[in-house]
Amino acid sequence: MKNYFKLIALVSVLFTCFLPSATSQSASDEVDLPKHIDRKYRRDAARLALRLEGQIEDYRYMGVEIPPSNVEVIYNSLKSIYQKDKTARSLTECNIHTFPDPAIEQLVVVFDKNQTWAKTVSQRTGEDSNQAVHDVLQKYNLAIKKQYQWNAEQEAITIRSRKPLNMAAVANEFYNVDGIAEVDLGIPSVKGNDISVERTSEGWEFQFELLFGNYLTGDGQSHRWKYLVNDNQEVKFLMEEGDPVPDWMRCMLQPSPIMASF
Repeated sequence: MKNYFKLIALVSVLFTCFLPSATSQSASDEVDLPKHIDRKYRRDAARLALRLEGQIEDYRYMGVEIPPSNVEVIYNSLKSIYQKDKTARSLTECNIHTFPDPAIEQLVVVFDKNQTWAKTVSQRTGEDSNQAVHDVLQKYNLAIKKQYQWNAEQEAITIRSRKPLNMAAVANEFYNVDGIAEVDLGIPSVKGNDISVERTSEGWEFQFELLFGNYLTGDGQSHRWKYLVNDNQEVKFLMEEGDPVPDWMRCMLQPSPIMASF
């Protein structure tokens, strides 16, 4: 009987020893979202939410503020994909984020350099300072990044937003200012990596697209990864497809649960 109680005590000690270890292992499996990825995903979410709104109405005629509800849902979904899927984490090493269309961060305002206010537009003082420009800056909490010569007859100022905004709608405000000749939203003419999202009956379906090859000559190629995030933030890998990714640009890609032939 004495040996029996010794055996029970030994089992209890061993169980107690192993219990913290199991808890620690579970915690170590959790993946934090790095700050630099967090910032990028927040911009991605804002742009994706704006794209959804743009399916209904032209960006120019929409509000400047991006509706926050979809932004938050999409951001949380991107975060869940990153935290729960090793391949998705490796895609950030390939800089797969939203292509900068529509513009949500900055624009360039072009004006005739002979305008009386041209030399003082970057300062908020001076008799000739353009109050209309500064009113738009203040209204949307915008900041002038730099002022420079655009061409022989024109100058330009680069303006940045402090948070993601519908910059096409902001551009409309500047077009109403006397002396403004053009507003450039800075959208690249050549395609690049992108993230897209679609709302389905099952949740939010995301596609991460890696582009390579020469899109200028029509020889561009792409490779895609698709995920589904339901309303409970559960992540499901759907598929991987596309052209074989060249070895020289594999980045830190990890194999997906269902591998395509690379």
